[in-house]
Amino acid sequence: MSHSRMSARERKEQILGKAAELFAKHGFAGTRIWQVAHACGISDGALLHFFNSKRDLQVATFLHVILNDPAFYLPENEAREESFYLIAKNILEHCRKNPTSLRFVLQVFLSEPEETSLYYKSDGLCNFMDFLRKKIDEGKAEGEYRTVDTRIAVVGFLGII
Repeated sequence: MSHSRMSARERKEQILGKAAELFAKHGFAGTRIWQVAHACGISDGALLHFFNSKRDLQVATFLHVILNDPAFYLPENEAREESFYLIAKNILEHCRKNPTSLRFVLQVFLSEPEETSLYYKSDGLCNFMDFLRKKIDEGKAEGEYRTVDTRIAVVGFLGII
């Protein structure tokens, strides 16, 4: 039986998936590059061919989760209240089925402040947070929501979920 080699894209996807699992389980500080490489069946050097450092791997893994995880789908064409409902429902259902996503995101926000700030500034999370801010600001402008600090309302909404 012949084994076909993975394409570079497939290998990178595999690395990001295994890294998310290990970071979710052991945290960023508790996960070593060699563990991710071993889980993928490759050498440390092969992994470092794709990612220059553990920090690069962490950030790439975060972006991969935020941009590709169905839990973070944004219902662009829905009414405001329906959007909030669908976001909450989707996150809760997806995390129940795939707790690795939730554990991974929790590890991100429980990491060191200088590391956490990298994630807050990432396009993936900024798009998600901006979407929620826009919906809340629309409700404030239409008089449906009282005047509050929108950033706090976004964090509160996600905290409730």
